[in-house]
Amino acid sequence: MSADHNILLIFTPKVGYQHDVLEGVRQYTARLPRWSLKGVYQNHPNIIRLIRRWKPHGILGLIEHEDIAEAIVKLGIPTVDVASCIRNSPGGQVKINNVEVGHIAAGFFLSRGFKNFGFLGESTAVFSRERQEGFVAALRAAGADCSSKFLADHEKKYGGDDEWFGVNSRLGTWLKSLPRPAALLCSHDQYGLIALNTCRKYGLSVPFDISVLGIDDNALMCHLASPSLSSIRQPGLQIGFQAARLLDEIIHGQADPHTILTLETPGIVQRDSTRSQAIADAEVAMALRIIHQNCGGRINVHALADAVTVSRRTLELKFRRVLGHGIWAEVLMARVNSAEKLIRETDMKMVAIAHRVGLANVAHLTRTFRHQFGCTPSDYRRRFNDLSKTDNDKAPTSLVPSRAIPQT
Repeated sequence: MSADHNILLIFTPKVGYQHDVLEGVRQYTARLPRWSLKGVYQNHPNIIRLIRRWKPHGILGLIEHEDIAEAIVKLGIPTVDVASCIRNSPGGQVKINNVEVGHIAAGFFLSRGFKNFGFLGESTAVFSRERQEGFVAALRAAGADCSSKFLADHEKKYGGDDEWFGVNSRLGTWLKSLPRPAALLCSHDQYGLIALNTCRKYGLSVPFDISVLGIDDNALMCHLASPSLSSIRQPGLQIGFQAARLLDEIIHGQADPHTILTLETPGIVQRDSTRSQAIADAEVAMALRIIHQNCGGRINVHALADAVTVSRRTLELKFRRVLGHGIWAEVLMARVNSAEKLIRETDMKMVAIAHRVGLANVAHLTRTFRHQFGCTPSDYRRRFNDLSKTDNDKAPTSLVPSRAIPQT
């Protein structure tokens, strides 16, 4: 019988990607009853002394600091890093292709007609620099430029570690300087929330002035955001599972201690922060902002035209030329999208939802909802609840609409 293996997990107390990774580790180690797991936060002031004292057989987790990596190397402890934060990892790695993540984000925004781009990242993290490099390279290949902003350490300490969603004044100045409409890629979801809150404080409308995309798809954080944050999903469960498997093999001499495993990115989960396309026509862009900020509610089309200082007929023609459908079809789309969010996030009765979003009755809600999502509101709620139960308690995004609202 093999001896017990004491494994040290190094993670952070913050919500997000690491929770999925830990679940993946748990799924692998469930088959290893002789693995004894012990955890420590990577910002613990005495972490290096603790590692020396505990003398674990292996280390798995987020190695974000060079001094910790150097100490691990000197101690000769088999290690698998899942952070992609530092250049000199102390052992094996399991990661995603961060440059490819940047390419995916660029393609997403380019396909929606954007011509102005920004990147918000962390100044020291390798994953952030690689994502920015991939994003900029893909945009440059398409003939577009990108303005990048990296938050330095002193800029991130405006509210301390407890203020995850704070507003940064220098970031606000930079965001206001971006030509609009702009597409912004954030190196991870926490920066996405900071960007959204900064946009709100500085009067920038999301997604109409700036469309914001995060990375990691931390569902809790993305749904806490206002508007909800679109994000590129990381395969956290698979990363955790494969990292535990790799560490097991390294400990038993079955794998190179510096093996690097690169997993595919599942793709983009779209939420409200990117539910727009780049609209060059100023009147149409303003009208869209008004419609969607009011969730399509009690919109008066004549008043809408007056607000953007054009006639109703002119605005109708502009909508059909730019968007391919009329004003009322856009209002219906906004109402149904608002209803979809209420169906997904609340247990309100359908009659109350129909009234809330400005539809005449449940029959009208059902008819328009079926046209956009391909199912009834009740079926949609049941399907969403079923997804929630089978996705490791991770709240999924809305289902992709199957067709547009018909012209009326």
